[in-house]
Amino acid sequence: MRWRSLIVVQVMLFSAGVAASRAESKTEPKLADCFNVRWSSIQFNRSVVLRNPAQTPGGSQPTSSESLTLSCEVEVRDPNRVLGISREATIRGMTGGAGREINAESPPSRRPQYYEGLRYRPRMLPPSQPPRWKRVMRSLLRMAPKRTSPQLVTELQPSTLVMEFDPVLLAQGDGEITHIEGYFHALVAESLEYIEVPFEPNDCWVRLTPELEIRVREAQCGQSRYEYHIETRNGDVGGRPFLRVGEPMPGRLVFCRQLMDADGKRAGHFGPMGRLPGHIGGRGSGSGPNVQIEAIRFVIAVRPTHRKVPFALEHIPLPDPTPPAVAPQDSR
Repeated sequence: MRWRSLIVVQVMLFSAGVAASRAESKTEPKLADCFNVRWSSIQFNRSVVLRNPAQTPGGSQPTSSESLTLSCEVEVRDPNRVLGISREATIRGMTGGAGREINAESPPSRRPQYYEGLRYRPRMLPPSQPPRWKRVMRSLLRMAPKRTSPQLVTELQPSTLVMEFDPVLLAQGDGEITHIEGYFHALVAESLEYIEVPFEPNDCWVRLTPELEIRVREAQCGQSRYEYHIETRNGDVGGRPFLRVGEPMPGRLVFCRQLMDADGKRAGHFGPMGRLPGHIGGRGSGSGPNVQIEAIRFVIAVRPTHRKVPFALEHIPLPDPTPPAVAPQDSR
């Protein structure tokens, strides 16, 4: 591959347009179709702390705390539309087991919320088997069975969403949350651009955004291992803090980098793997069977915006805060 094939740019437009970048979030009901939210667990915790009065004056009295946490899994049905979601949800309304409405609207959070990238997990697929008729033909022709290698794929995993409740809900809910609705934040881009550079050392700088350029200083790929070093200048996006909900977004954001093989398929992990944005510059390496890296792809999010995604859940049982009775042990 020569530098004359310097850059490949592809643009993917979403069917639903998004307005220009703003700091505020807007609710987009249609975007809810891109997600499936289901509750996974609800947990009640109580802790009691006793301190040594000899080391903590006035601390002989026990202190206690309680917490009630609902955890949910968020299945992302259209990962090409969504860059990341917030981990915390905001509650708008809730109904208890007796049909009584519970005042459970979430107060404004004092701590900042950050976006997390979509999560992927590598998995090795067993070798594919040719159709039976092909196997029969090869046997009749006395040809050796065709051997295939296992294939490494990366699967999208559900994201996590949590909601904190006042433990007083256990007394108000009559044993169940009949209905709960709220929203979480998603970071969505109007379009994505893909900029690819050859996987080889070069002195040329390539501009990704008005603020950022990159160049490949080192790139080596053997039969089972690869290494590379990418330099940046004019604002290393890979070194910026995590993206925060509500902060102003640039018109073009370098979302992540990906490694591509000779067939144009992704050979490395698919995205920032929890960190948003992902690393752009710096060193990287990896290994695998018959690894052949041909290009480095940079994913550019064009006009990313904050969106509120509504959701609703029903029939969530509440845990019993009463400690289980301990059966007396036989002293015999």
